Amino acid sequence: MNRIALITTAAMLAVPTTGFAADLTIGTPGAADAATDWSGFYAGVHGGMGTGEISMTDTFTSTTATASGWLAGLQAGYNFEAGNFVLGVEGDVSWADIGVEFDSGASGTHYRVDWMASLRGRAGVTLDSALLYGTAGIETAGASVSIWNASPGITDDVGATHSGWVAGLGAELMVTENVSLRGEYLYHALGDEPYTITAPDLTQATADLGYAFRTLTVGANFHF
Repeated sequence: MNRIALITTAAMLAVPTTGFAADLTIGTPGAADAATDWSGFYAGVHGGMGTGEISMTDTFTSTTATASGWLAGLQAGYNFEAGNFVLGVEGDVSWADIGVEFDSGASGTHYRVDWMASLRGRAGVTLDSALLYGTAGIETAGASVSIWNASPGITDDVGATHSGWVAGLGAELMVTENVSLRGEYLYHALGDEPYTITAPDLTQATADLGYAFRTLTVGANFHF
């Protein structure tokens, strides 16, 4: 009788112990992280602010002015994940109004970046469901100068396409199986291009304009 009672007690104790062990297995940290997969194509949207310097050089002078404004656009790319490392390539295009305006009331000048597009490589490491990465590549941007004078009633709009490079850092968090949110800091260096500008007094002058600015954006990506 004592032997039967002992066996019964041992069996009853074994049942909750087995269930508890199963709970430990299911709740092991990292089980959800293993499902995070950064490999494949993605596409998304971004928006943010930019600030930097516009440099102007002509025959006699060289000056700079501080520019600021907004940008918003689209991006698409491909990631390849190997262990905790992620390599990828991304292209983006942004509509922008990053510039500076000098307005005396009767006349004024507006310098601005109107759009930009880049092709960049990305390399990063994963931490749980987050991706920390660096990025760098080439960039093309369209910029313009607008001049007006109320008294003669003249306006002049001159544009040029600049090329240069872009580099920065970013962090991306996978919030669902297919959607991630990110923040990105980029430095843009665009080479000088010549502009022939008609001044308010109707005289013309040629100057080289260059742009160097920083952008901070947030965005979302959908992963295929």
